[in-house]
Amino acid sequence: MNIGKARTVSLYLINVLNKIVIPNISFVDEMTKEACFTGIDRNSVIALNVKGFLKKKKQKELFKEHINEIIKRVNPSIVIIYNVSTKSNFFEEQINILENSGAKVIIPKNKLLNRNSMLNSKLKENTKVKPLPLLK
Repeated sequence: MNIGKARTVSLYLINVLNKIVIPNISFVDEMTKEACFTGIDRNSVIALNVKGFLKKKKQKELFKEHINEIIKRVNPSIVIIYNVSTKSNFFEEQINILENSGAKVIIPKNKLLNRNSMLNSKLKENTKVKPLPLLK
């Protein structure tokens, strides 16, 4: 879903159905960066998706820029991060940057994060990991 559609659906949920909406802030380049901050109030609650995004150097640079822009433009009070990757020093550093800016960071537990953490620890032990069965 593009940013414009997401904001339109959000407005409908808020104004017509009286629901609480937490905006997900995400951008991949300069063009989408401007649009992703449209309609987001300062000091609000926001969400971020990581989803295994931080493997390559360019991805890490973009995420770091993303965090800095979020702090500069939104200065969120709470950041909910959906992360399915195992934790890394880089990820922890970015969390610390958010927390040092005054934001409370929440990383909800989820099944994919638990599974990936377990698989990662098995790989580190040099044990063979059986492939996951296909879902039917």
